[in-house]
Amino acid sequence: MTEVDPIKQASPQLLHGAYTALAYAGTLAGYSYVHQALANPLFARYLQHLLHYELATAPMLADTAAVLQQLATVADEKSLLQLTQNGSQQLLPGILATAEQRLATGQGIEALCFTLAAWLRFSMGFDAKGDTLDVIDPLAERLMQIRLQHWDHIDELVAQYLLVTPLFSATLRDNAVFRDRLTYWLSYILANGVVTALQTLVLEVQDYSAAPRLAGGQV
Repeated sequence: MTEVDPIKQASPQLLHGAYTALAYAGTLAGYSYVHQALANPLFARYLQHLLHYELATAPMLADTAAVLQQLATVADEKSLLQLTQNGSQQLLPGILATAEQRLATGQGIEALCFTLAAWLRFSMGFDAKGDTLDVIDPLAERLMQIRLQHWDHIDELVAQYLLVTPLFSATLRDNAVFRDRLTYWLSYILANGVVTALQTLVLEVQDYSAAPRLAGGQV
């Protein structure tokens, strides 16, 4: 009998979510490939939470472990920087759609907002050392202009990012919880770096299954 590769059976939503999470935060942390980021227990815990509690629906929960296991062993075909390309078209829509669905039912979106904040931080075009990041995306120029014009006021910066349509829907733009958590994580990453911000995220969601903190939500 032919053995089936679990990752090929896994939900595309989970796979896209995993690559999105690792691509932007991993690149900002200085990693080049998926396996390097996953070797850091902090990134593994971040990914496990995101997939299991915020991206997976009930029929997909079994896929979470399979995705993590396979991501750790499959040879990297693309660098993390390559995975970042055209994210606004290929990777981010799924994250945003899931955030909108969870908000509609009062569920937490902490790791989803962290993932989006890491993408916005990446779009600024420089890493923690000040070295240039090669941002390849149809929205790259627009996002850069927003950053240059509104850099000195985080609330206005995020407000302008949320006006980028059709990426951000009016529903998300007008949701106070979404704006607050996206602003919080982007400002935290900017002030402390992505690794320190990720440490805080992992601490905040470690008891997520027992008592989600946001929006009076449920897992």
